[in-house]
Amino acid sequence: MPNKDFFIKLFVYGTLKEGFSNHNEKYSQGILNIQKAVVQGKLFHLNEGYPAMEIPRENILAIGTKDYLKDSQKAIEAETKIKYYKEPDNHLNTVHGEIITYKNPHIILPLIDELEEFYMNKESTYQRVLIYAKTPEKIHTAWSYIYNLKHNGERVYNGNWIEK
Repeated sequence: MPNKDFFIKLFVYGTLKEGFSNHNEKYSQGILNIQKAVVQGKLFHLNEGYPAMEIPRENILAIGTKDYLKDSQKAIEAETKIKYYKEPDNHLNTVHGEIITYKNPHIILPLIDELEEFYMNKESTYQRVLIYAKTPEKIHTAWSYIYNLKHNGERVYNGNWIEK
């Protein structure tokens, strides 16, 4: 039986943000906390109506797996070892979003992985990656979904995606 103290932090920048279409009962179960945050990366609006984020490869700490509790532990351990965070060069390389802390990663992550079309052994639309995210108070490690396919999305230069 999973430890009741396991939790997972997700950096979300699109439809899972508070007030957006996928911040609903299904994907909001087990929320412990929501904090405004930023990450280094580039944000795009895709023709399909949702966002895509690109993160420099050197900023990816780990790739997600289907062992949700191990992924939770990996993020917690990485956060205790944060020594350095390089600020984005300018606002054009900042993505604004939220860190949502969920309890029970073994329940919520399969649902969100399915929403984001993240699969382990075949081509995935998104890839779940562990990255640094900054709140006004501190630097966190958080899992997030980066777009994994070629696209011709429209760049969102201010880093704030708005659902259209």
